[in-house]
Amino acid sequence: MAKSFGQNEVLKDVSFNVPPGSIVGFAGALAYPLLYVFGAEKSDGIVLGGGMGGLFVAIALQGVVGYIVEILAASSLRVASSLHILILYTLFGMVMYIASYFIALSIYQKREF
Repeated sequence: MAKSFGQNEVLKDVSFNVPPGSIVGFAGALAYPLLYVFGAEKSDGIVLGGGMGGLFVAIALQGVVGYIVEILAASSLRVASSLHILILYTLFGMVMYIASYFIALSIYQKREF
């Protein structure tokens, strides 16, 4: 079964248009609650681990973003798929960061000083 030209273009766009700011946002969202769990003494490892985790999250989200972009490309919206990719990664980053804030807040409230 042959794929259409449009699907190959969407997959190529998703693979090569991951915004670097989203990777930084994912890394921050992963590191933020971990700093409360493990403390500031282990912050170097947490930041490095968060950076790698942010990269892995961005790679893992490529499939999800590609699927959503294909659906949006098939709709009647006449917007470039690269704009869809930027918007989706930004939305995923914001959702992760907000969830990270509430996780860190619950950890902070449970912590005994």
